[in-house]
Amino acid sequence: MKESLDITDLFIDNGLIIEKKGRAPKANHKYKAKPYSSLDINLPLIILVNKATASGSEIIAGSLQYYKKAVIIGMKTFGSGKTYRVIPITEKKSIWLPIEIFYLANGKTIENNGIIPDIEVKNSNNIDAQLDEAVELLTQ
Repeated sequence: MKESLDITDLFIDNGLIIEKKGRAPKANHKYKAKPYSSLDINLPLIILVNKATASGSEIIAGSLQYYKKAVIIGMKTFGSGKTYRVIPITEKKSIWLPIEIFYLANGKTIENNGIIPDIEVKNSNNIDAQLDEAVELLTQ
């Protein structure tokens, strides 16, 4: 998760990236962009996503979409926004206990919802349909 926060921070000057909420209030934490840490680039940014885009990638896509730093193209993402505590039962078995849920700056959780793209492009016979849409958008 640290890497996804660091990448997001490159594009956002200030504000909430994600909020982590657990069962106990002391587990709650807000991850904010560091002031003056973003790149000073004024170029269009497009992020391609699909149903396999998950977890840290969803944090990046959802945050940059919320702050209007990127256009998201593709299909709804997987929807993975939890952390788990793994409790070993035997050598080959364990229990995965969800302990925290992540919320984007807009207050919505990624968990089970995913990121809805700004421009939906479904898979087709054209393997690069999403890339083609991105190139078309950039050349307009």
